[in-house]
Amino acid sequence: MTTVGFGDLSAKSYFGQNSMLVATAFGVIFEGMFLIAWARHCAMTAGQSEAYVLYNRCTTKRKMQDVIAEKFTALRRMQLIHRDKEAKIKSGQIKREEAHLFRAAELRALQKHSTELMQTYKIKCMRYNEMLGNDAYRK
Repeated sequence: MTTVGFGDLSAKSYFGQNSMLVATAFGVIFEGMFLIAWARHCAMTAGQSEAYVLYNRCTTKRKMQDVIAEKFTALRRMQLIHRDKEAKIKSGQIKREEAHLFRAAELRALQKHSTELMQTYKIKCMRYNEMLGNDAYRK
């Protein structure tokens, strides 16, 4: 038996109860048919799935290249700054006492940046390889 609203209205007669039973059954059937049709409409063909996988590969690879290029650029910039300060130390523009502090701080920054670069590269490569491993169209 089905009710309307909060259950305060329901069919009382035999005909009303049976008509609600038929309406409920048809509602369930038509809802299922609608969902099946919608799923078929939204499903990708094999070609579309392959294109989607290739698109994901390309975008992931491009993002990896951008991040790595950014890290290498920053690392090279730090190396050039370090080289310029070394030249100033040799020319006497920076005192020897200050030079020791500059060198230690810059070496720590270079080491930290190099470590971050390698970790980023390893993580990106692992994610890319995982994506390729999960790829159903890989040959």
